[in-house]
Amino acid sequence: MKRKVASRRLNRTCICCNKSFVKGEIYYIERNVLKEFGEIFACEYLVCPRCKYENERKGERRKQFIESGKCHHPITDEIWKTIAGEDYVKEPSHTECCICGEVV
Repeated sequence: MKRKVASRRLNRTCICCNKSFVKGEIYYIERNVLKEFGEIFACEYLVCPRCKYENERKGERRKQFIESGKCHHPITDEIWKTIAGEDYVKEPSHTECCICGEVV
């Protein structure tokens, strides 16, 4: 993400909190350009410093939580796999935690 300073009031807002930017405020911009089927597609995302910091911090906290082994697996999901030799028939394979991804 590039760090920029608004040179004027921007019509676009932060994608997370919908905050508008006025002259002199700092914002971060991420631009994605894709070439698909012979055409070029581009999208830009504006993020305010507060949301950027919160998202980075959430990732760090989640990583520390998983590494510390404190997850008690409160949310689980049953994973289904296809049966060998069958196309659309599935059977339950195992249960895994939706937070840490560990097989329960």
